[in-house]
Amino acid sequence: MKELYRCIQAEALKAKNSYAFWLAWVGTSFVALALFIIVLLDNNQITHVAEANPWRSYVQFYYSGTNFMLLPLFIIIIASLVTFIEHRNGMWKHLYVLNVSRWHLYVSKFIVIVLLFAAAHTYFVLLMLISGVATGIIRPSSGLLSHFPDFVQIGTRAFKTVFSVLGLLAVQYWISIRFRSFIVPLGVGVIGFVMATLMVEQSHWVLYMPYAHPLLYAQGADGPIKLSHWGPISEVELYSLLYCVVFVPLGYWLTRRMTVEGQA
Repeated sequence: MKELYRCIQAEALKAKNSYAFWLAWVGTSFVALALFIIVLLDNNQITHVAEANPWRSYVQFYYSGTNFMLLPLFIIIIASLVTFIEHRNGMWKHLYVLNVSRWHLYVSKFIVIVLLFAAAHTYFVLLMLISGVATGIIRPSSGLLSHFPDFVQIGTRAFKTVFSVLGLLAVQYWISIRFRSFIVPLGVGVIGFVMATLMVEQSHWVLYMPYAHPLLYAQGADGPIKLSHWGPISEVELYSLLYCVVFVPLGYWLTRRMTVEGQA
């Protein structure tokens, strides 16, 4: 466990000033700003649903704006950029000759990607709350200053959003390690996302595609596919978690079998 902790620390330091790190913060800021401007230009965005608390419509709009398309693409790019650090500098040979378990190397980088996404999403939630207060000040008719945010709704949405991308992260992470070129995992991710988007209106089989999970979660009860629930957990979250639990060890096993020279 101590070795894994040291590996996580090392990966966090490497990612600190990487393109992935800056994309997480700058990209999240840009998305939050864009959604804030949209709300200001069209106040109906937060009043189109009859809610006693306008914050619920406000939060729903923000999440619909990110989970539908921006979130899967964000995950694909982040996973590709974090692993590209090693490919670009030719560090895999050096890492593999260290007296460190390859499993710890593999898992620690995945954990750092998850933590980076979770931190960026927490930052997004903070910006959403600040934007809501600013909207209430600029547009008093919105009613946002007359109510408190529904923190149960916000916490649930944030937690479930992280759960809904775990499977996609696990798959995209292995692809990013398997191929040295940044373009290949990016291209595979975009193709997977486009296929999932096209299938979501046509086939129930899209439930088994990790690239569709953020999209299905964003649509929720309004989507064409009606999701089953086991208590508070929906099919999307369950399949995403299963992909993560299965594909992280499977991805490691597949990576363990190949040599550094065998990478494409």
